[in-house]
Amino acid sequence: MRDIGQRLACYLCAGEATTRDHVPPRGFFNEVPNNIITIPACHQCNNSYAKDEEYFRTMVAAQCYDKSAAARQVWQGPVIRALWRKGYEGLRKRLLRKSMLIQLPPGRGLPIAAVFVVEGGRAARVVRKIVKGLYFALRDERLDDADLLIFLDQDVRLDFQNLTRTWQETDMGETFRCRWAFDDNGGAIWMQFYRASWWLAVMGDMARDYPRRETPG
Repeated sequence: MRDIGQRLACYLCAGEATTRDHVPPRGFFNEVPNNIITIPACHQCNNSYAKDEEYFRTMVAAQCYDKSAAARQVWQGPVIRALWRKGYEGLRKRLLRKSMLIQLPPGRGLPIAAVFVVEGGRAARVVRKIVKGLYFALRDERLDDADLLIFLDQDVRLDFQNLTRTWQETDMGETFRCRWAFDDNGGAIWMQFYRASWWLAVMGDMARDYPRRETPG
């Protein structure tokens, strides 16, 4: 996948690109990899997702904390710093309202842990943005919402982590990787955060013909 940050049209709205966006967002990484994707964006599109991206990163890092060293590094560093910045009082309160304590099995180090209930609409908005960025980088085309359907791993019965092993892949280390396959009728993109939480996006005819019960969203 090549860096196409010099193009002049925003990958989301097709307006004039005045800046570049990173796919996935840089905040997901403790150390930004050399192969992170950069694509052209307008200032409004690039900034209008900032709070949702902070929220989504916080939720994914929290959910993957017990499984991923990369998630723990991001949680203990960028996430904690962001949560205590001025202007993030609302996010802190939201996390408290949307969390619950659970008992951990013996031998896990702590007797209880916080589990955060993800707001599906906010998460789906960020996932759509990342998928649109990947699609733009791969296909040199913008992707409309009507041509895109996304699924969370726990909502798909099939094991797409194994089913996609033969697809083309971009690996950005433990933090993020994605796989893709396209044909004349559409295609699909599988992506995973912290080697633990994955999402599947389908596009084209499959997305348009599928009954609109998108999860989450």
